[in-house]
Amino acid sequence: MPHQINIYIYGSCHFSESVSDNDIAGNVGYGIVININGKREKELSGGYAQTTNARMDIMAITEALKQIDTQAEITVYLSNGYIIDTLTKGWLQNWKLSGFHKKKHADLWKLLDNVLSPIASYITFAHSKTVQYHPDFKHAEHLAKNISGKLNLPLDKNYKSELALFDIF
Repeated sequence: MPHQINIYIYGSCHFSESVSDNDIAGNVGYGIVININGKREKELSGGYAQTTNARMDIMAITEALKQIDTQAEITVYLSNGYIIDTLTKGWLQNWKLSGFHKKKHADLWKLLDNVLSPIASYITFAHSKTVQYHPDFKHAEHLAKNISGKLNLPLDKNYKSELALFDIF
């Protein structure tokens, strides 16, 4: 019987500035809890200053999947519908085919794609509404909020605002 792995991801942002209509940068953290066969096995957290919640969600999924060293049925729970759609509706594959041309967060999407490709058929992505009160999801939320509330987080040196992607100067 394959292992059943549930990964709970929560992103938290203490907003500080609007960089475009769709992007708000600030202190951002992520929390990850990995549950294997009903038992909490690992928890991770990280964060950066002056970046976006979307970047943290992509980083969190990548970091969580790097922790899996066994064949398993994997369900990843997160609240970011855009990220879920990207991974379930073929958008990531389309972006990959186009070379991620003018795509926000291409650096992170490429990293995630490298981690995801060998195990994609074993993974389901689900909206956190189905587990929002689960103790492991609540713990991931606590980890993320704790990190995003810290001062002196490192800068996300690879973050470029949406506006910078379209600069032609």
